[in-house]
Amino acid sequence: MPDLLFSLAGDGPLRGEVESAARQFRNVTYLGWLERGEVLKQIDRHDALLLPSLFETFGTVALEA
Repeated sequence: MPDLLFSLAGDGPLRGEVESAARQFRNVTYLGWLERGEVLKQIDRHDALLLPSLFETFGTVALEA
C-alpha cells in the first residue's frame, strides 16, 4: 500500500523483520520501543491504530487511543 504511511512501534521477536521493512519501504517507519508518553503522542499523530497481538486481547494501547 504505497499511498499509506505506516509507523510501527514496539519490540519483539520480529523486530529484525520490521527494521528490514523500514529500510526497504519508504512509507514504513520503525519507531522502536516507546515510553508511555511518546506512545500517546504517536497515537495522536496518526489516523488509525492496529493492535495485532497474540498476547493481549485488549491491550492498554486501545484504552489510550
